[in-house]
Amino acid sequence: AGEPLEPLYASALATKPRHWLDWYDGRFQNPEGGPIQFRPHAFTDDQLREVDAMIQVENELIDDAIGRVVAFLEERGLDDDTDVFFTSDHGELQGDHGLLFKGPYHVTSLMHVPLVWRPARAHQPVAAHVVDAPVGHVDLAPTFLAIAGIPIPTQMQGAPLPIVDDGTRARVITTFDSNFAKVGMHLRTIY
Repeated sequence: AGEPLEPLYASALATKPRHWLDWYDGRFQNPEGGPIQFRPHAFTDDQLREVDAMIQVENELIDDAIGRVVAFLEERGLDDDTDVFFTSDHGELQGDHGLLFKGPYHVTSLMHVPLVWRPARAHQPVAAHVVDAPVGHVDLAPTFLAIAGIPIPTQMQGAPLPIVDDGTRARVITTFDSNFAKVGMHLRTIY
């Protein structure tokens, strides 16, 4: 019962930057964000469920792979001396705003990506916990240098990842810059 989803998406997307609705309707090709011939409005409910199921399977495969890496380190007695990191360059839209895959859309589902760091226990014993402070990939290089005991150059952006949430991290700036396929997309978001 109720209104079909398509008019709801169309009216919601009409309040966003033009390329959002254009991609949904098939007028904008998003070569950086998925198959070029992809038309979100044409997907059936079953196709959307299949895409979502595939993403969930990919997440399980990542969990399994991380488990194998940690098991490998433990079997060889290297786990106490090894920092383990996992992150991703972007999330997945998974139907948010009627869209799928990725692209020039600064929304939580694309920008709030996993970043897991398990410090080497021998060098920095830290109990497992979640740090909700804003961090970004720009913080990885300074973190790696700090772990290695190498001074962080003053001109380097970012700061070592926090091991406690002490309230000193004010923001993270995310950018998306592209001139791909004659489309200039330049986005800046502050979290």
